[in-house]
Amino acid sequence: MERVRPDGTWDTAWDIGSGYWYNSSSWDNGVPNANAFTYLPQGNSATITTSAQVRMLNNQGTVHVQNNLTAGDIRNSGGHIYMEGGTLTATRSIINDGNPIAKQLRLLQIMRSIYDCHVLLFYSSTEIVIGNTFI
Repeated sequence: MERVRPDGTWDTAWDIGSGYWYNSSSWDNGVPNANAFTYLPQGNSATITTSAQVRMLNNQGTVHVQNNLTAGDIRNSGGHIYMEGGTLTATRSIINDGNPIAKQLRLLQIMRSIYDCHVLLFYSSTEIVIGNTFI
């Protein structure tokens, strides 16, 4: 699954093997902002050390989140999202195609829908907030 928009395009895609999210040279079209459709290909790894926001994250690689990640939609298609103590927020939906989507997070917020999502929680103080649908 490589599509981000219905026409198969994205605003910016990860362009190196591994590196830091906010390094502009890590992306083919600059660091994503809150309105960006973002793609992280298989075999690549991005580390978020401060809060990050995107409109949609299509993840086939590995994302290490050391702070907070907020996205309108998250499509975790064979990728991994490792939370290292922060908050994962999807204001619309999370679609997970197999791999566990998060671990060691303080707060998981899904405002509308979560589909086929395997969530591993290692802290007993983790809070899960789900809006409308859990499938």
